[in-house]
Amino acid sequence: MSHSTKVFVHGVPETSAVWSPLVDELSTRGVTNIVLLSPPGFGTPSPAGWGASMYNYRDWWMCCHPEQAASILIEH
Repeated sequence: MSHSTKVFVHGVPETSAVWSPLVDELSTRGVTNIVLLSPPGFGTPSPAGWGASMYNYRDWWMCCHPEQAASILIEH
């Protein structure tokens, strides 16, 4: 089995718990190195000074959700 890291990021408004059944199944098949990421405020604490703006989330995702990207492009 590959040893590369597998990263799962859930959608909004879910939490990383949505991945539990998949992670359990992958684990039974020997898949390891799984990382579950949650944006601030969605199952994880928000960092101090977190503004929860679309720009904060864009910067957190380092890419952003398609709808965020579209809204940012429309603004400019």
